[in-house]
Amino acid sequence: MIRCKPHRCAFVASVWIALAISTSAGLAVAPNEPAPRLRGMLVEGSASDVRWDRSKLTVVNFWATWCEPCRQEMPELQSWLDRWESEGLRVFGVAKDPKKDAALIIAHLDGLGVTYPVFYPGEAISHRWGGIGTLPTTFLVDSEGIVIARFQGALPETMDALRQRVVEALGVDDIEDTDAAKAIDSADALVENESR
Repeated sequence: MIRCKPHRCAFVASVWIALAISTSAGLAVAPNEPAPRLRGMLVEGSASDVRWDRSKLTVVNFWATWCEPCRQEMPELQSWLDRWESEGLRVFGVAKDPKKDAALIIAHLDGLGVTYPVFYPGEAISHRWGGIGTLPTTFLVDSEGIVIARFQGALPETMDALRQRVVEALGVDDIEDTDAAKAIDSADALVENESR
């Protein structure tokens, strides 16, 4: 039997309880830390093991079908992938819905036009990434496997900040509207032709 003074026993007990809670729930991954492994089953049925060094920047987005902010954010992430995949961007989703809801998840992705790979959460993914209490939660991981940013929620300010970090990490120009980008390209070409 261990003997200690009451105030020390209470302190030691509270430390042990806090450790037990944080270990079971997992601590949230923070910027400047190595990204945990992202390996598991994709909703379409195949297994995947993400290697961070295969792209310049990887977006990892935790979401759920019942999450309205997630529904607003996901098409934006898809548009970034469509636009910047050739620049080194990859996007992976992690559905927080139960695996038994696979048909609902797939219908949700199809309805939003999302084509990037989406993992079931599984205990291993949830534990390794830990602390995902707010949805959506999005991580940016560089080619060295280091988390460079974490964003929670999908407010316009959050999405603007997330987009800015993606643009900075990829070193690309950011023109939101592709029609505006085409107009600028056309205007540049016209100026070039006139100067000849």
